[in-house]
Amino acid sequence: INAEYMGFALEGGAIETLIVWEELEVRRLELLNPVTQKKEVRYVKPEEIGEQANFFDSENVELEVVNDSLLVEWLADNYKNYGARLELTTDKSTEGSQFAKGFGGIGGLMRFTLEFPDNDIDEESFDSDDFI
Repeated sequence: INAEYMGFALEGGAIETLIVWEELEVRRLELLNPVTQKKEVRYVKPEEIGEQANFFDSENVELEVVNDSLLVEWLADNYKNYGARLELTTDKSTEGSQFAKGFGGIGGLMRFTLEFPDNDIDEESFDSDDFI
């Protein structure tokens, strides 16, 4: 699960157990469009935080940051609101290291099947060796 899919599944109540690497550096940005007053959530990796595109919508309206937090901290505070359990993992074991590197540090055990929206995943960058 990437962060966007995790958010979609969590909001849909589909995640029974959320597994997160305790040192996950992804940030959760809650943004507000000042024109439409619509809020949206974006998940940003540390290297992407300075990219201005993260702070504009498709109409080129600059979005206001309502909340900026580490995703792992936000999940620790909010997972119960979605009826999920939260399991934090470390990378100090072989399995934990593989989870952090191979799965991006976030995963979940699903309650039911959920069809995820097409998120323009670059299949050329997908490496099945990450999942050995």
